[in-house]
Amino acid sequence: MPASNVNSPPRRVRGQHAVTESKWEMAKTKGIKKTGKKEETEVKSKLPDKCDIDASQDMFATESEICMRCNDAVLDSQKGLKCDCCNSWLHIDCERVSDDVYQFLCDHEAEKSIHWYCKHCTNVLGHLLTAIGRIKEAQKSFESKFDSFMNSFNIKDDLPNLMEATQTKLEAKVEELTEQLQARVELSQNKLEERVEELSHHVQSHATETRLMRDNVEDAVKMKLQEDKEEEELNKRKCSIIVHGLAEPSGDTAETRIKSDCDTVEHMFHKVELDTISVEQITRLGKRSDEPDAKPRPVKLTVASETQKDQVLKQAKNLRKIKEGGIDKVFIHQDLTP
Repeated sequence: MPASNVNSPPRRVRGQHAVTESKWEMAKTKGIKKTGKKEETEVKSKLPDKCDIDASQDMFATESEICMRCNDAVLDSQKGLKCDCCNSWLHIDCERVSDDVYQFLCDHEAEKSIHWYCKHCTNVLGHLLTAIGRIKEAQKSFESKFDSFMNSFNIKDDLPNLMEATQTKLEAKVEELTEQLQARVELSQNKLEERVEELSHHVQSHATETRLMRDNVEDAVKMKLQEDKEEEELNKRKCSIIVHGLAEPSGDTAETRIKSDCDTVEHMFHKVELDTISVEQITRLGKRSDEPDAKPRPVKLTVASETQKDQVLKQAKNLRKIKEGGIDKVFIHQDLTP
């Protein structure tokens, strides 16, 4: 935008890819080169054909180089602009500056008659210029009425005093309007800060509710899995029977003892004409004892279906008729585990 009569500080541009040798030296020293009474614009950019700037240098960005929108540093490798009014750095994406405007400012960076203001300063300056315009209109109206008054009464002797009084009133009015404008700006800023804080609390509350909901869902899933597991165990017990009196196998390893139990059960079922029974699992209940005269542990058998379980229970009474290998001492009943 065209420059006003305000002596604005020089604008700085970041993210350019073409820089002259003199601008490179100025950016490297991070200084400001004086030319007469004007300051040349500081240029910070990454120059691939000159040298590679270590990205870790961006960690030393000062507070004035922090984007006032996102609170992140405006890095040398990022496109950024410095407001000529408040001297704040902003990413062009955060400020929604188009690439055409950014490129124009880059191309005319050395032009002192072109300035760039952020949206916040543009808004404040707009209100200020409007107020100044109203003051000028009021001054013109007053001067017109004053001239009419002077022409009507032809006052000459009191003219200096009237002029002084008028100037005093105008200065007081300007000061009053300035204070009102400053108060409105501060009020708007306070409201904005309160709104930001309110939104922050809302986000935190929403995050807390989300965590609680997630915990409830996890608890519900765990409960459902536990219920499914209990139901699965219940279904297994419907197809389970308990065998007492089956001699303990004498194998050295668990695999050998399980194999021996399988063979014994298969032989026992064959003797009572239960060859069609499919045993899916055999489990010895309790801890194995090393005592030679210890009673054999009960055996839990899981068959393929409830129908097969009923067949085994029905034929179990015939086991006592078989005087072979201690099968007559075997007793089978339904699994009554709750």
